[in-house]
Amino acid sequence: MPNEQHTKHHTSIRSKVIGLVIAALVGMLLLSAAALYIERDLLMEDRMVKTRHVVESTYGVLQHFHAQQASGSLTPAIFGCCWGCTTGGETS
Repeated sequence: MPNEQHTKHHTSIRSKVIGLVIAALVGMLLLSAAALYIERDLLMEDRMVKTRHVVESTYGVLQHFHAQQASGSLTPAIFGCCWGCTTGGETS
């Protein structure tokens, strides 16, 4: 009889320890999943901000050259030479 009680007590402690380990692992998995989800959102937001900045910068450059072209300081001949053209719009 004493051995049987000792075995039940030992099994009970083992079950509790296993249960705690499983609970800890499940908790760590849930925290990791939440952290990855948050990190993904932050990365996507950062990518959107970077893309917005590139678009705004490009738009500013285009506005600058459009203003130069509209004022006459950027002629088609000058623009053509920048792209390998000899005269306004003709390729060599």
